[in-house]
Amino acid sequence: MICSFVSTADGIRCERCGHELAGNRTRVFRACDAAPKEAQSLLKKAANFAAAAAQHVAAGAPMASEAEVARRHDICTACPHFDGKACGLCGCPVSRERSLISKLSWADQKCPDDPPRWNPVEG
Repeated sequence: MICSFVSTADGIRCERCGHELAGNRTRVFRACDAAPKEAQSLLKKAANFAAAAAQHVAAGAPMASEAEVARRHDICTACPHFDGKACGLCGCPVSRERSLISKLSWADQKCPDDPPRWNPVEG
């Protein structure tokens, strides 16, 4: 992959890896140090899920009711960050199924948006 240089207030740099371009050259072909976007996205999703899973297990793995999962699902599918399958902020799958791989099912979890669109279940 080749660097994708853009002009910023501080100079010219690659928008993917951050490599700064010295001087005022307009054409440069340089191998980009950034991981492909798909790999970054997959890594981010895995890290987010691992952190949420650790928190969930530490809380005693409480599960939300079917009604709460359905409520959260409806909120997520109406959210502008929803990409059709998963949350665009944390990468977690959005499903009405109560399962061990769905944060919607985990009573102790909250939406990653700021402010959260849904919060942990009280009690």
